Amino acid sequence: MKTVNQVGDSPFSPAIIYQTKEYVPEAPPSNIRAMGKSGSSIDISWDEVPESRRNGIVRGYKIFYRLVQYAPQDFIEINLRNVKQYTLENLLGYTQYDIRILAYTRIGDGKRSDRLHLYPRTLETIPSGFPSNVTFTKRSNNKLTVSWRHLNQSLRNGILIGYIVCYSDKARSSNLSCSHQNAYSNSTVINKLQPATKYFVTVAAATSVGYGPKSSEISKITNGERVDPVATSYSSLELTITKPASHIKEVMIIVQVAPKINEVEDIGESDLKPYQANTQDPYVTAYLKADVLPLTFVIGDGMQYNSEKQRYSNQPLKQNSSYIVFLRFFESQDSYYSTEWSNSVRTLAKPPGEFSINYYDS
Repeated sequence: MKTVNQVGDSPFSPAIIYQTKEYVPEAPPSNIRAMGKSGSSIDISWDEVPESRRNGIVRGYKIFYRLVQYAPQDFIEINLRNVKQYTLENLLGYTQYDIRILAYTRIGDGKRSDRLHLYPRTLETIPSGFPSNVTFTKRSNNKLTVSWRHLNQSLRNGILIGYIVCYSDKARSSNLSCSHQNAYSNSTVINKLQPATKYFVTVAAATSVGYGPKSSEISKITNGERVDPVATSYSSLELTITKPASHIKEVMIIVQVAPKINEVEDIGESDLKPYQANTQDPYVTAYLKADVLPLTFVIGDGMQYNSEKQRYSNQPLKQNSSYIVFLRFFESQDSYYSTEWSNSVRTLAKPPGEFSINYYDS
């Protein structure tokens, strides 16, 4: 500083240096860049706050990020020392993130950056989950129909391109048969199976990167081949029974006056009752243990074949009447299979005037 009068200028005074107090940055870091690095990470880099807007010594930076699809939600904060790049990790696959950055001085946090013009997205990867509600909806002696619920969007980690359905007749087998289904499918029919065979099925979803984890195995036994009894008398039919697999514990023989009313798959546990006089419904004529199963069985021999909980009378059949038969094989109460209904078979007709023995219902 100097003074000026009519005589002239005075010398300059000694210089005094004065610095304003430090404050928070008034601008965020510049040129923020973010790009997917993998299915679970995003690389971020940025330039320093312009020097004229730092308002002090920048001590570090803070990154704030959150999922775009679930906004508004709280940001997750990461505090960094004086670096200008960072990799966000443990992110969801093929997912957009909202990322903001600020610089801070000793005094406090500066201005946070605005959202990026384009939200960065993690790269596509395999699904992190499997389809739910995998179940069997229909079966025959050589087919099983399987359905599932589409994979939840949050588990896809990319654009879903389809499903793979794999099956085997052995649990946790590495020798699998598989079929590929498109992304819009939620069911498929597995064909060319063996009768009376237990199959294990899994379903997995896929992106262009590959298939995700498989669902838990579910199992179902295909139905058995039809049995056809032979008329042997006026009141009985003879049936040949093929020995079932070792996992089968019990066998029911079900009889009905022809013609059939329901398919065997539509006949549930509550429909299987002992014989009642003049019934037109299917009835259980015998309950047998699989380990002592006879090779042939006479339907209508008048004897009882009971379970531990229920009495079943093998009621003599009516002469010159048509019947149909199917067998139900039980691995457990909830796991079983059935044969198809037999062809209609007619008991023999008595010649006129022939003496007969009358049976009474027990």
